[in-house]
Amino acid sequence: MNTTTPTARPFTLTDIAESQNVLKRTAQAWLSKAKTEHGDIGELVGKTRYFSLLERDLLASYAAPPRPVRVDPLQVEALPEFADRPAPAPAAMTIDVGNHRGQLALPQQPSAIDLGAYRGENAALTSFEPTDIDRFLAAADGFMQAVDADFAHQQAVTQQKEAAASRVKAKVDQVKAAQLLYQVRSETLALHNRGIDAELVEGLSTLGKPAAAAAAPSSPQ
Repeated sequence: MNTTTPTARPFTLTDIAESQNVLKRTAQAWLSKAKTEHGDIGELVGKTRYFSLLERDLLASYAAPPRPVRVDPLQVEALPEFADRPAPAPAAMTIDVGNHRGQLALPQQPSAIDLGAYRGENAALTSFEPTDIDRFLAAADGFMQAVDADFAHQQAVTQQKEAAASRVKAKVDQVKAAQLLYQVRSETLALHNRGIDAELVEGLSTLGKPAAAAAAPSSPQ
């Protein structure tokens, strides 16, 4: 990095501030305005920014114009060009207020005012107890909260019953199907048992069956 002062930019912010007889932070404010309007200016070498002659004049152009010196007319004789001139004496002035002013006669204001005289006969206002209104509002709120809570409870019970009814219906359908299957199986098994019983009776009757009777001899004549 080049750490030497650029010969084309020999001025620093301190130099510009001193040449304009202002503080360095004032010159920094000029630099900020110049960057906003013209972009980045100067060249940063190390931690110091250097400016050319044109850039220095650009920053100085942001300096506020000198305030004009206000001269008090009464002190003008103190200036050298007026030192030999005598001060003019102020002319005396008399102001007359005139005699065209009079006094306004205002009506006398009452010490008390009755507003009832201004409202009319049909503007009577009846009073009420605000606590009665508060009690009604509280009761109405309580009623609405109670009915909402009870309706929510009814909905919850209804939903529970619907779920239970759905489970019961599904179980009833299962029981009916099991009952029909049981009946069919039982009847099929009963028919099968009848065949087995017949075979058992027939088999067990083999040994207990009586022999055929022998032919009886014929008697002599």
